[in-house]
Amino acid sequence: MRYAPIDSTDSPTAISQENSICVPTKLSSEQNSTYRGVFWTKRFVRNIEIMKGAAYGSVSPTPSLARRTLGETFKEFVANLYMPEELLRYRNRYERKVYKFEPAREPGTGAIEDFRDFIFRLLRAKGKRFAIFHDVVSTNSKRKIREFLPQCKDNEMKKWLMYYLL
Repeated sequence: MRYAPIDSTDSPTAISQENSICVPTKLSSEQNSTYRGVFWTKRFVRNIEIMKGAAYGSVSPTPSLARRTLGETFKEFVANLYMPEELLRYRNRYERKVYKFEPAREPGTGAIEDFRDFIFRLLRAKGKRFAIFHDVVSTNSKRKIREFLPQCKDNEMKKWLMYYLL
């Protein structure tokens, strides 16, 4: 399964090449891998299920709703795969952006946008910090996160890891 933009007229090969730089194929804190194809982790599969649940069982064929559910870009899609369940499930509470097609609501706290910024910075750096974060959250195990937190010296990472425990 790969991300394909809703309104793209590019060939599948061009889409694949353009979007192949962000998702790890194999990664551990001892490795600094190149990012190529998709490696489906328990976290990624779970987050797809949550996205579908937020859309009442399936991803809407309506482009504007699909973009909100999955992400407007490939980068947002990848960030959504890593995002804590709390943020995905209660999107209205945490998303600052209010879409023109949704019912009137107050903007959320902005935690979703802040989390995406955090993930984008980790992905751009392609270093050990991202590898550690990936290893800790990809198993979708609260136990693993709880075990890692006391040894984590990165306050920003700790802040986001706490969301996975809610």
